[in-house]
Amino acid sequence: MSGGEDDAARENRPGVPPPGDAPDEERRDRASERPDPGETLGRILIEARSVGRDVIGLVRVALDRARLGARSGVFRLVLLAWLGIAGAAATVISVYFVVQGLAGWVAEACGGRTWAGRMAAGVLVLAAIGLAFGLQRGRARRAELRRLEARYGERERASQRGEGE
Repeated sequence: MSGGEDDAARENRPGVPPPGDAPDEERRDRASERPDPGETLGRILIEARSVGRDVIGLVRVALDRARLGARSGVFRLVLLAWLGIAGAAATVISVYFVVQGLAGWVAEACGGRTWAGRMAAGVLVLAAIGLAFGLQRGRARRAELRRLEARYGERERASQRGEGE
């Protein structure tokens, strides 16, 4: 028999499966090797729950860190506010005592006139504050002028270089 006749004979023989068709037992074995769709879905759901729990745990950790950071920031802010208030109060009290001492000294120099000493001390304090603010303003203005001169000088040099080309 030739090769073509063998195939035709095999296809027609009873009990022999046609080529490409596996026996029933092999088909059943392959079907049992395939995972059950319900079982696969169950595993996926279990893994999804586990991942969900992990994500929730990570979110909780992030929220706890944020809360601790906020508490720490608020604590620092309150501490700095109290320190600022205490520093301002100490400064005011110190200035008050200095002015009182100055007023007493001026009063003694004016022949015991308390009102003259207080007025002179007040005028001196106001003059000192005005002088300090004026000096600071002049210093800031000079610094700003220097910055502007440097900026415009650089622009002028850049424009001159551009014209020369």
